[in-house]
Amino acid sequence: MKKPLILILLFVSFSTLGQVDDLKKKYLKQKGKERVLTMLDICYYQSLIDNDEAKKFGRMAEKEARKIGDSALLANVWNDWSIAYFYGGDLDSSLLLNQKALNYRTLLHDTLGMAKSLNKIASTYYEKGIHDKSLAANLQSLAYFKQFDAKQYYCQVYTNIGNIYDRTNKPEKALEYHTMAIEEAILFNNQQAEGIARVNRANSLRVLNQLNEARKEYMLAIPIFESLNMMEHKAGVYQGIGVLERIEKNTDAGIRNFELALKYYREVKAKGGISLVLVNLGNCYLDKKDYQKAESYMKEGLEIALEMKSYYNIRHAYKSLTRLENLKGNFEEADKYFELYITNMDSIYNDKSNEALAEMQVKYETEQKELELAEEKIKTKNATIWLLVAGSCILILVVVAWYIAQRRRIEAKNAAIRNYQNLERERSRIARDLHDNLGAELTMITSKLDMKSFKASNDIDKSELEEIGQISRSANHMLRETIWSIHQDEISLRELHSKAKAYAERVFADQTVMVSTRVYDEDSVISPAVALHLFRITQESVNNAFKYANCSEFSIVIRKNQIELQDNGTGFDASTVQKGYGLQNMQERANEMHATMLMESSKENGTRIVVSLI
Repeated sequence: MKKPLILILLFVSFSTLGQVDDLKKKYLKQKGKERVLTMLDICYYQSLIDNDEAKKFGRMAEKEARKIGDSALLANVWNDWSIAYFYGGDLDSSLLLNQKALNYRTLLHDTLGMAKSLNKIASTYYEKGIHDKSLAANLQSLAYFKQFDAKQYYCQVYTNIGNIYDRTNKPEKALEYHTMAIEEAILFNNQQAEGIARVNRANSLRVLNQLNEARKEYMLAIPIFESLNMMEHKAGVYQGIGVLERIEKNTDAGIRNFELALKYYREVKAKGGISLVLVNLGNCYLDKKDYQKAESYMKEGLEIALEMKSYYNIRHAYKSLTRLENLKGNFEEADKYFELYITNMDSIYNDKSNEALAEMQVKYETEQKELELAEEKIKTKNATIWLLVAGSCILILVVVAWYIAQRRRIEAKNAAIRNYQNLERERSRIARDLHDNLGAELTMITSKLDMKSFKASNDIDKSELEEIGQISRSANHMLRETIWSIHQDEISLRELHSKAKAYAERVFADQTVMVSTRVYDEDSVISPAVALHLFRITQESVNNAFKYANCSEFSIVIRKNQIELQDNGTGFDASTVQKGYGLQNMQERANEMHATMLMESSKENGTRIVVSLI
């Protein structure tokens, strides 16, 4: 796994980095705007050198800019200060600062500044794994750059758009944009942008299995980064070569290159790169069957990814840990990591929904403020008329007041309708994207794995391919179940019963287990979130019965505010059994929908679980 290099318009002139000490002496003698700009220069240059120092000077610059009261200067502070948080791995803070800068620059009609803020916002969304928002921000940024005729910035945006296509498995499209980026960078003699674009072009070529061409691009990038002393990007090259070596089964060479990448990433404290290369090192040691080292590297990489809230890195780590535990024969642990992998995909959906709601709210509040300003103008005008025409203005004021009240009611109703329609469109879009893109990709992966398994001559390879294929099928089922829940604004008990029954019958299909189901008040409806929680609890109960209960009967009873799940298996002592991940997950789901969960079980008397909505 190789992380594409991104560009966020960080043009540090590496020949001037030695002047930072001079700048520190200079700002002490300055006042006002000049002092702020010098502190920003220090913050800007230090972002890749001393991240903590960069944050400190960004904070000082903001304090000074607020004293001056210059909106354009304050937006510039947030813009440059955000870079320190981006490279320090605090993506939420970076996003917040850039959004604030964008809002100010929009009010000031600063087209070039808006383009730069959008470029950084796009890069932050990309790092968080929210690709649709990243692409939208990049395209808007490009439109503003073209409006301003700022051609020198095109290559950065082309690079970032190409990276999004890399991440979303469209290497041909990515290759097109990376090639355009190289051409633009050469045109403007921008070595930094050229080097980054060449690395990303190499990554696309590698995915397209053009390995010799990919290696040539990597080698062309190395002297560029060495001449500019760009340690993080140099690390990116070695990480890419490491992936290339691993593809060609040169595991030891892969480890050497990954270790070089890790060394350079650590020097510049680039947490995103550190996280990815640690997991890649873990995969190399997994190839060598050194499970202890593999686990150590993977878990360290996961810890950093969780700290950053970088969903792409988190998924990468969980996927690798799933493979590790499967190869070790710890299938229960593998299932746990795979569930976390799926949950993390759900987290992306939830974050996307929350962000969409937040954006709608900001837009709504802005419209309300504009409406209030318009109303103030109307009141002022009416007051003037009152002074000029006292008698007739009384009637006019009454009419205007009635009109305003009516308009407020209508606007409030229309705003609520628009908000609801926007939410419905967003939910439908997300469900459609999951079905058309991720669902289709999983189906294709499963089919290819089945074909590979069928053709495999080695029994071990065949077994591993069949196992991975089963994991892919399971993921597809989970995905479609999630789509079922989010695609509708309400779900009937009849639909929930049908899904639960189908799942139980599918799981017990190869066993002589009689599945009985019953539903009451079947036309009653519940929210999609509650339906998904109840279905996941049912899944967990069915899976536990299948794995451990040795039962001959399993029943599901659904009522308006309750679901009851029961088997007649061997049972267990509920007071002494150690609750595993599955039982804890069931309880957490019950808590999230404010429900109670009763679990009764004893040896030889089966298990009964009752979830009641409060």
